[in-house]
Amino acid sequence: MPRCRSCDSFVTADFARVFGDNEHEVHACPHCCTQTNLMAGRGPDRSRERAPPVG
Repeated sequence: MPRCRSCDSFVTADFARVFGDNEHEVHACPHCCTQTNLMAGRGPDRSRERAPPVG
């Protein structure tokens, strides 16, 4: 069962075949990445994540 290496969400075998690398490893999925970034071959935009609260 393929899983996203970024967020550990389940992805289908077809998704892994299309969006994964040559070994069908998925480094980003719709749960952790925008469709625009997926289609462009980019991973999740980590700059948009919220920083943990201080204190």
